[in-house]
Amino acid sequence: MVQFATDSNAREAGLGLARAIALHGLRTPSLKQIGETMGASVPTVHRWLGGGKGKLAWAAGAYLGVILDVMRDRSGARGAAGFMPCRDNEFLPIRTLLAFEEIGRSDDSVAEQVAEAWRELHLILGHAIRRSDVVREAVVLRGLWVSICDGHAPMDLDEAARMWADAVVPGNQAGRM
Repeated sequence: MVQFATDSNAREAGLGLARAIALHGLRTPSLKQIGETMGASVPTVHRWLGGGKGKLAWAAGAYLGVILDVMRDRSGARGAAGFMPCRDNEFLPIRTLLAFEEIGRSDDSVAEQVAEAWRELHLILGHAIRRSDVVREAVVLRGLWVSICDGHAPMDLDEAARMWADAVVPGNQAGRM
């Protein structure tokens, strides 16, 4: 089982990685690029990421832990609606998770971190909607996240929120066997 980093320095480096990906795209950012987003030197970033191989997976895991905390907080405060962003600053965790998914296509260590994050998200989602089997809802959620984060033709956020509510409202089991 993957353990997400809880060390504040590793999480800060993970946030730096997320910002660097947001600024420079999906190619793996350099330690310098990550450091620039954090105001930290290359040696500091290297130390915070544990050095050596697996730095990308370590930073991804650190930030995925932050994403899970954000989703727990949002769903705790807003229920299932907390999974849909309602302000611009709520998009970064979702975009970063989707970016890590894409990086995971060519990096097995990152893919393992992302898979574990989705397993945890299933648990958080199940708790929020009070159901244990949330596979359908998780597929809908991921699809809506991809749609609202689309760089060319993003889905309207209000429409996504309506679709999400339709998918998770108890008693609305259309299409479910």
